[in-house]
Amino acid sequence: HLYLASEENERQIEAVLADHGEWSIDRPDPRSCVAAFISKSGWVQVVPHQQEMDGFFMVRLKKA
Repeated sequence: HLYLASEENERQIEAVLADHGEWSIDRPDPRSCVAAFISKSGWVQVVPHQQEMDGFFMVRLKKA
């Protein structure tokens, strides 16, 4: 089984954003093909046991 660890995904992004205020999450377009997987925080996460797909974590950052 594949597990998506928050230490390897969300927490890494949160740490980068905390240390580098000039960066922010660039939320995906809600009309995109990943719309169903966009979190409240703006990253995309597919959880295998919920979606019957491979697990993925994606986030796009933009510099101010």
